[in-house]
Amino acid sequence: LVAAAEQIETGTVELESETASHTVAVPESPRFEVELERLTDSETGEARYELEYEVRWTQ
Repeated sequence: LVAAAEQIETGTVELESETASHTVAVPESPRFEVELERLTDSETGEARYELEYEVRWTQ
């Protein structure tokens, strides 16, 4: 998370996989969202949580 935050602060984020890479320019004032989702397994009824951080903007 620290490395991702540092890239966002610089305005350039590098996305990499084993087969490809892509550089994205983040605007000066993007929208930042944090979501906590509670999910329930339909077969077992077991609950789990997902914490998501999102940075959004339009071009």
